[in-house]
Amino acid sequence: MKTGAADSAWLRDLQDKAQGDLSRVLLVSTDTDIKRACQEWRVPPPLMRNGAQLLETLFTFTLDDSDATVTRLIVTDLRHRLAQNPPGGPCGFTVTADPRQLAILADDALDDGRNGHLISAELTQLNHLAGIVDVSVQAPEPSPATPPGNGPSRPPTQAVTHTALATVFFLGTAEFLSRENGHLSTWRENDILVRVDMAFEIQDGGAVTSAESVREAALHQSTGFSDSSEALEAVCEALSTIPLLRFPDRWQDTEETVTVTGPGGVEVYVELERRGPWSSWTLTVLVGDDPAEQAELTCEQDDDAILDDSAGYGYHPDPPFVLRVSSGPIPHGNPAWGLAAWVMGQLPI
Repeated sequence: MKTGAADSAWLRDLQDKAQGDLSRVLLVSTDTDIKRACQEWRVPPPLMRNGAQLLETLFTFTLDDSDATVTRLIVTDLRHRLAQNPPGGPCGFTVTADPRQLAILADDALDDGRNGHLISAELTQLNHLAGIVDVSVQAPEPSPATPPGNGPSRPPTQAVTHTALATVFFLGTAEFLSRENGHLSTWRENDILVRVDMAFEIQDGGAVTSAESVREAALHQSTGFSDSSEALEAVCEALSTIPLLRFPDRWQDTEETVTVTGPGGVEVYVELERRGPWSSWTLTVLVGDDPAEQAELTCEQDDDAILDDSAGYGYHPDPPFVLRVSSGPIPHGNPAWGLAAWVMGQLPI
């Protein structure tokens, strides 16, 4: 790996090792000086990729096919891993959170009333599977031709392993440690949205043999919204990540209900009751024909977010609209993605 300013000596050495053709070389770097040097030398530059692009460059990946076989395998595997995941224990793979985003979550908590200086922060638990998007599968290499009389090139019992990539959304828990006046205190933040880019090894026959994150996870905590339409967009965005459901990522202004058919022919019925074009609303979600399988979210203005200035005018130091769980077994700490996790859990994916 080469980073920093390009040095002509090492690049000349690399050119010699490549028999004069740098276009045969793959460099993991974002150093723009390398291409500039090649332009000055009037030679083709090497193939340049950053770390996040490396896996996709080394292998050919295609989107999961229309019947979403690989998506179903991944969902089944992740559900099994989460079900076997004891509190505070591993789920078969390691997810490391971006430390900068953990620090932001801690700062927000400290600003909201917790005191002290942050000592450590760690993502400790994945609790719910909330969505999965961008599933792609490594294209299989063509089998070599079998010379006549030499038998098969691969034993018929030898399994072929393919790599699949996906962006997966979980709800998780982070733990924090802080110090104030020589005293240590710990606290947890629950229902944090954890977005993870993952790689899965899948054998022919449908066995997922391994799962791992390929880069640090991004974290997002549920916050307020500037208006109720922004909150509705957040809910639609979360529901649109449920695989095989195809829920629209935006709610049309003229619609009061949306019905989509998910896997297994299960219908998901969503009804929106508005109290005004820019005011509060209630969203009711029914999965299947059982009235018991329903949940409800409410978006309303948070009176605590409105303060009066010295002239008596109200202003909003924080976004004034919030989402709340009205009914249903939805994680309360993140209503939009908690709803997505609940709906996904009701579908036979």
